[in-house]
Amino acid sequence: LWEAFYSIYVSGIKKQDVDVKLLERKVEDLNSDILWIRIRIEGSTLKVTIEEKVNPPIIAESKMGNLTAKTSGEVTRVYVFSGRSKVHVGDVVEEGDILIEGINGSEENPYEVSPDGVVMANTFYEKSMVLKVEGKEMVRNGEIDKDIYLNILGKKIYLKKAIKGFEEYDKIKVSGKLFKKVYYYEKEEKEITLSEEDIIRIAEEELTKSLYTVLTREAKIIDKIITTKDTENGEVVINILYIVEQNILNDEPGDY
Repeated sequence: LWEAFYSIYVSGIKKQDVDVKLLERKVEDLNSDILWIRIRIEGSTLKVTIEEKVNPPIIAESKMGNLTAKTSGEVTRVYVFSGRSKVHVGDVVEEGDILIEGINGSEENPYEVSPDGVVMANTFYEKSMVLKVEGKEMVRNGEIDKDIYLNILGKKIYLKKAIKGFEEYDKIKVSGKLFKKVYYYEKEEKEITLSEEDIIRIAEEELTKSLYTVLTREAKIIDKIITTKDTENGEVVINILYIVEQNILNDEPGDY
């Protein structure tokens, strides 16, 4: 708003030559966000008071219908802010079941409302991982080498060339705006000596981290059931059944 005023300000003008009413109109024309403006001369100062328009808050449109379950689970807590609950603690529900109806009032005089609430339930997620516990495998030993080069008109100009002749390695390319890099991580064969406690700990850490990427913020893991199964080639299958308490209400009501 101040830019609008300064765009028509001329320094060095006499006070008696300043038409404050005209100035007010010009500033209003330059910016539609001005609700009203008052310009007055006080001594050698031109005082400008501006009130901006404030847009009214956007009122969310009430949506009628029923709230359903987005996944199956066993209900643990129910909070209804608007509408009528169709479930109770201990009920087992399936995906798509109605949890909160968009109805209030008595049975004789019901009326439609926009349903709102929270239905917490124990839900179930199953994840598994295969880990090798016997034999040998190729692992990084900490040795690293790299290429650094420029790519000009399809030709590579090396600033550094890898000199270590790794027989087995992981190769990772990194493309920067100017320099290109290729990292070589040497690998060597090592005996695997993992105990059952080791593999369960490793699998639990990795699988739990993976599960949290798909859970909402209010979700809480309340229990885990871990089972293992040996295979014939020195591997173990670790299976974890997670019991997760979370809000299972769909965000939007629908007609069901």
